[in-house]
Amino acid sequence: MSEIKNHNIQAETLLVGSLYKKPDIYVEYGHIMRPKYDFYDSSCKFFYDSFEMMYTTFSQEFTENNINIYMSQDKKRNAEYKEYGGYKTIEKTKELSNIDDFKNYFNIVKKFSLIREYERNSYPIQKILEHKNFEKFSANDIYKMIKAKADTINTVISGGEESIILGKQSVKRIKDWIKKPSFGITFPWNCWNIFFRGFRKGKLIVEGMLSNEGKSRKMVALATHISLVEKKAVLIMTNEMSEEDIEACKIVTVINDPIHKLHFNFDLNKTEEEIVLGRYRNDINGQFIIREIDESGDPVLTDDEFEKKLYNESTEYRNTLIVAEWIENNTKIYFKEMREYADYDLEMEIRKHVLSKNVEYVMYDTLKGYRTDGWETIKQTATRLEELAKELMIGIYANFQLTDDSVYIEVFDLNSMNLANCKQIFHVLDYLVLGKRLFRDDYDKYSIIDDWGGEIPLDITKTYYGHRFAKSRTGGKGKVTVCEVDLDRNIWTEVGLLIKKGNRNSDSKPKQRLGA
Repeated sequence: MSEIKNHNIQAETLLVGSLYKKPDIYVEYGHIMRPKYDFYDSSCKFFYDSFEMMYTTFSQEFTENNINIYMSQDKKRNAEYKEYGGYKTIEKTKELSNIDDFKNYFNIVKKFSLIREYERNSYPIQKILEHKNFEKFSANDIYKMIKAKADTINTVISGGEESIILGKQSVKRIKDWIKKPSFGITFPWNCWNIFFRGFRKGKLIVEGMLSNEGKSRKMVALATHISLVEKKAVLIMTNEMSEEDIEACKIVTVINDPIHKLHFNFDLNKTEEEIVLGRYRNDINGQFIIREIDESGDPVLTDDEFEKKLYNESTEYRNTLIVAEWIENNTKIYFKEMREYADYDLEMEIRKHVLSKNVEYVMYDTLKGYRTDGWETIKQTATRLEELAKELMIGIYANFQLTDDSVYIEVFDLNSMNLANCKQIFHVLDYLVLGKRLFRDDYDKYSIIDDWGGEIPLDITKTYYGHRFAKSRTGGKGKVTVCEVDLDRNIWTEVGLLIKKGNRNSDSKPKQRLGA
């Protein structure tokens, strides 16, 4: 009797065909594929490797034209492509594959991948192949059958991780931290940099604020800083605000925030309302240029004619266009409106953008249950986001809604009880910030400790927000920072720590200025 084969080329072919048929399957399975081990057939490995490289570096649209263009960009790759039949081979595998059976193809490929690795390590695989229930076996079933050295082999194939002896790298760690301190990219707020050691990859930060108090705007201010100051790719996912809302907020942030103003040789000052209503001042008397209408209520000038009038008569309009063009040339912010935001949908979008867009930081607005307010689902979502941050080594920021009665709670007393629907989320987070706008009637109760330790009163003409660090594993727990806020211009300027008058202690002053 001839030996049973240690491979299944049919399953490999159908797996590859399914990927070309529905490329986004890669987002879910790509991180656990190991093509070096998973493919026995050289042509299947070639088409998988090409798919993976094209998806992550070139395009996620696998049309015949796109594939041919990609293949032709490398002489060796194109020759191999033609040797294996070119696009006709891809087309045939797509026809044969069934998307609904992809998981089955994947499991079969992984099973034979494991079998071959055992064989390379001198295991008698024929006994496994000839087992009467072999067809029903999963890779995990086979793993359970073989004990010796199985952990090491399975780690290579499945992408799992082995345990380590903690402390064996202590000297190296110390020296590595000297060369590269454990500090992430900067936040636009100094105390956040001190308390969190910057925005570090692998971390999830959740911030809670009241409804309609600016939590989405603050998120955009942070995303804009990461994109335009730190030069990192950012993904904004939102289930509340539209692309137009986010875009308007981003533009007004760049126009007005002092750190972004440094890029321009003019001082522009505009509110979001002025921008979205198309209101610009003339150069003669500083009055808004009004679009005239006739007796029938129709504009006297066409759209193009009025735009030309604005351009000719308003330096403010011309400067706004300069800012907008600069944003177009420098932005690294991706946006996705999440109409479906179950955990699976969030994970797929994050993985897709990390894989194909090199996104390093993710903003999610707003953290809430999908089609339910049940606390279990919200807690699970937060847990999954934290897991993804660690697995993909990205930074994730999510915001959260506080309970309505939090408006009456003093900022120093905000805690997990003020988290709308889900106080249990407190237990799964490493970092939690709870913020609210301060009432002007209460300004005389507080003082601000600035970066140099000076104590200053709150200015009655300004709007302040306090942010309590309810949970932090790296410092600042229980402290309250204070920002001057202008929501119309989306400016969030941290001015120091907030204290109650007569309650100052030696620990009130921020330790040092970081990332300034």
